[in-house]
Amino acid sequence: MRNATKGMGMLAAVLLFVASIEAGADTRSNSVQRSYGNSNAGSYVFASGSMSNTRSSADARAMVGAGVRLFGRSIEAVRAEAQSGNQYGSGSTTVSLYVCGTTVYSNSPRTSWGRSWSYSQTFLTANATFIVGPGIPVNVWGSVGGGLNASVQLAIAATGCGVNGSIGGYAYGQAGAGVGVPGFRVGVQVTLNLFNTTLTAGMNANFSSISGGVRLQIDPVRIYIEIGLFTAARNWTYRIVDYSYPSWSTTLF
Repeated sequence: MRNATKGMGMLAAVLLFVASIEAGADTRSNSVQRSYGNSNAGSYVFASGSMSNTRSSADARAMVGAGVRLFGRSIEAVRAEAQSGNQYGSGSTTVSLYVCGTTVYSNSPRTSWGRSWSYSQTFLTANATFIVGPGIPVNVWGSVGGGLNASVQLAIAATGCGVNGSIGGYAYGQAGAGVGVPGFRVGVQVTLNLFNTTLTAGMNANFSSISGGVRLQIDPVRIYIEIGLFTAARNWTYRIVDYSYPSWSTTLF
């Protein structure tokens, strides 16, 4: 009787081990977020990717987004998501693209497909007042525009799926200034290269293995706004933001 109980315990352990293998054979995932500039003018970029499989399912996902800040206002400017999955031989895919929080494209065919997209628009306008030199209020206004680009191939096979291609976006801005006090003139120097980022995916998952990965590239960021206030006798400057960062890339997995 004791041997029978021991044998049943060993069988249960084996079944539990097999079930754990069935439940999740392999998983890879990672995410990253970067922030640039300050509250007067800045940006942020975020991205993620994941792959997973079991003996009866596979899944691959990629996402990238970015937002901008200008004179105390902020907005998520772009976001793109791509997903492909297969469960028990039944496939599904989804691409969703957002600009300023609005869905500009979404589709979920249950088959392999691919396409390219490009959208552009003004993301944000804002203004603020800064006190310059001998207590003179200077009004500064600006706008940020840019776009979203994507080119993806979503694959469905008998026992697998894949996400391949690139998704990303860019943002740039401009600004002006004015003064309402007689005897004063104003000028502004501006460079607003807020973000230019691309997430490149090459992911293939099937019921027995997963391969490939995801890489994020962010081009150099340069954010500079300086006010110049002038009279016939003197001039003053007020630097709102002076920020730069070189190109940066990382492999999520």
